Amino acid sequence: MKWAVLCDFLWMAVYFGTFFLFVSALGVEGMAVAQLLASLVQMTAAIALARRERFFGGVGAGLGRLAAVLVVIAVCGMVVTSRIHLYGSIVFLLAAPFAARYAIAKLGVFTPGEKESILEPVTVKAGRRIAAWMLSAGEQR
Repeated sequence: MKWAVLCDFLWMAVYFGTFFLFVSALGVEGMAVAQLLASLVQMTAAIALARRERFFGGVGAGLGRLAAVLVVIAVCGMVVTSRIHLYGSIVFLLAAPFAARYAIAKLGVFTPGEKESILEPVTVKAGRRIAAWMLSAGEQR
């Protein structure tokens, strides 16, 4: 529990620490940049702490590459939605899951058994189907 609180504290510190800087420089998009940066720091801390405490079983060892690709997709979406506004947001919202699935497929980040261990805690039926669709593309062959 203490490690989860630490990860949440890191998210909060990074988000609120960079929020005003990014919002003053980028406007509303700055809020998204601060959120993305905070989430990346939180994810990195969670993985590092899980390895340190021996919670990490190696699931998705290639997730770093995937995170880098997803950051690029998010930045592209931010640029598109800031330039084309509503229509760009709608198109990006519809295209993003397919772009993410394509990236997962090309990077092949999951071994065959990892998909089930990632899906196991997802109990909502619709969420599980969507997650299974996304993850099935990334299984190594």
